Amino acid sequence: MSVFISHDQDDKNKFDDVTDALDHAEIEWFDPYQMLGGRSLAEMLREKIRESDVCIFIGTHSSVDSRWCNAELGAFWSVGKTVVMYVADSSVDPRKLPEQFQGHLWKDSIRGVVKTVQAAIEKAKGTEGGPAAKVDQMLKASSRDLVGDMTRSELRELIESAIQLGQAEEIASAAVAELAELTNDRDLKNLGDVEKRELSTSLNQFLGLPETAVRRPLSLERLYQFSVQTTTAAWAGFARDERDFGRDEELTVYINCLLLRFDSQRRVTAAAVLVNVNDETWGRHGGWKLGEAAALVGRGQIGEVVEE
Repeated sequence: MSVFISHDQDDKNKFDDVTDALDHAEIEWFDPYQMLGGRSLAEMLREKIRESDVCIFIGTHSSVDSRWCNAELGAFWSVGKTVVMYVADSSVDPRKLPEQFQGHLWKDSIRGVVKTVQAAIEKAKGTEGGPAAKVDQMLKASSRDLVGDMTRSELRELIESAIQLGQAEEIASAAVAELAELTNDRDLKNLGDVEKRELSTSLNQFLGLPETAVRRPLSLERLYQFSVQTTTAAWAGFARDERDFGRDEELTVYINCLLLRFDSQRRVTAAAVLVNVNDETWGRHGGWKLGEAAALVGRGQIGEVVEE
């Protein structure tokens, strides 16, 4: 399993930082500075892109404006391979990045990049030749038995969509694991600025992901699930711990909660981590009460609870 690193040559020092971390994690990567002569650069890059399973994009002012880097990103995206966006310069305008990579694929730490790459490699094991080869294998196996009047191009599109969903689930799984690491057994009321940024970065990975891709890894965590209607939207809630209070257990407190909001296309448009969410619908006062938000990303605010 190999990693391709898309970067601008002016960012060689940042490239070296990433490769040092990959070496430490014993992850193979393609070194463009060791390419042999006698072949065109474009030809060799195309070959390495085909052979690589994961792409790391080092986002800086130089690389986001580079047509070459954008072409490399497009090549990986078109065949459904994992692309990990490493924002190496916090002053980079995220709107300059390709639209399909904005939000949920961002990482602002090399540690986070390596963890996501490791998860992608584990996912890719057992899929000989990677996603593109898998599409071709499926097409070959299905060529004699196409579904109804479905054309070969339509079947390819269907298969590629399924692979992209698998990629989204892979991203969601990594995000869920990282979020668990950041929130388990921690007092979210007293987080420092660095910890809050880490939490927001982790939440950013959920943005844009389809609901089906998000719910599967969350369901594997066996979390408590609930839903809350606010003045801005209906939110899906997930919590690792819940406690009941009162003589008749009429108050339920969900602790360290993840809230997700979906748009009409069932994609995540906002994500938040709350210290707690109280459900007292069966109690004397009734209704829900939202605790303090430790982090919120995406479009809009959480809003106020709508009383039923």
